[in-house]
Amino acid sequence: DFSVEGQTHVLVYTQSSLVEQTTPVGSAFNDSIAVVRNVSFTDLDLDSYELGGNVTWEDPPLWQRPDLV
Repeated sequence: DFSVEGQTHVLVYTQSSLVEQTTPVGSAFNDSIAVVRNVSFTDLDLDSYELGGNVTWEDPPLWQRPDLV
């Protein structure tokens, strides 16, 4: 947990042994809570000590989504 007071965006840079991404990907965020179900992650085992794969989940019902209330 950390404070996001006054913060509106997050930037993500990626790096690997092959290349470093010099242009970050940014996204706006809000500090809200919703419960998701059926979270799933299957590691593709790309390299030892690294994770790779898709994370999927089932969205909460519309009445529970803070961005739609």
